[in-house]
Amino acid sequence: MKSPHAGPPVRYGWRMGMDARHRIALAAALLVLLAAAPAAHARFFGANLSRAANNTHSCQSLVPFQAVPSCSWTTSGALFNPREGMVVPGNGRIVRVLVKVGNRTGPMRIAILQSLRRENSGEAACCIGRRQSRVFTPRRNAITSVPVSLPVSVRFNSQSRIYSFDSLFLTMENRFTPIPAHVAPDGSGNCSGGWFPAVRPGQENFTGPYGSCGTTILIRADWRPA
Repeated sequence: MKSPHAGPPVRYGWRMGMDARHRIALAAALLVLLAAAPAAHARFFGANLSRAANNTHSCQSLVPFQAVPSCSWTTSGALFNPREGMVVPGNGRIVRVLVKVGNRTGPMRIAILQSLRRENSGEAACCIGRRQSRVFTPRRNAITSVPVSLPVSVRFNSQSRIYSFDSLFLTMENRFTPIPAHVAPDGSGNCSGGWFPAVRPGQENFTGPYGSCGTTILIRADWRPA
């Protein structure tokens, strides 16, 4: 993860190029999801957890110009390749999430946030807080299985012509614990986005995330169809 002070400041200081790639990847994830619908069977989705948990940045270190108590992160996938993206596969329920951390850990939550996209639009607006799990602390240098029961949905409103779809997020509940993520040395691969502070159920935050390409949040979910 790169500091949000790198490059020209654009809302929270993330780069304009990162913004576009993150939004395109998020929209591409939804388009692939819709093309594959209906999803009939239980499945895992999210990050490839064979990746190393090598990120050292925390919520606070990424936003050094103000105190932030928490942050929420998701991965949208690589440009036009949302294989590791965290848009949910369809209507149903997430029953388990795997979280991989390095040698430092801390309190976290699994969160579900909703994005909106107008039909035939190339960008998705994110996010509205929907649900979150209880606080848990994953084991150091391990993959922790977290049982949850989080309803999720993907819908299309035929009157407004707007898609609404949920995504899997990881919320850090303090400012200093490193965010469980893999950072590619060359900045290639998946794009991820972080919101400061965390987006809670019932809250709206459409001001834009700090975008980081070359970063994968290390969570993977067990989804069951409705």
